[in-house]
Amino acid sequence: MFFEVKVEFRTIDPNKDKPKKETVKYLVEAESVTESEARVYEHFEALKIGDFEVKSSSESKIAEVIYPLKG
Repeated sequence: MFFEVKVEFRTIDPNKDKPKKETVKYLVEAESVTESEARVYEHFEALKIGDFEVKSSSESKIAEVIYPLKG
């Protein structure tokens, strides 16, 4: 199954020197909402991404991701 996970990043806007929030959606392959959220936390913590929060996770209607054939 695939889940659409919304992640909010908090940064400082260099032009205004103010906090800025940006929400980005990620497609995550997992067996449950809990697992999809855990995978996102593991991924961003491994990349040393600082200030982020998983805002939501819901099952996606995407059935499958088709990758290019290797050949």
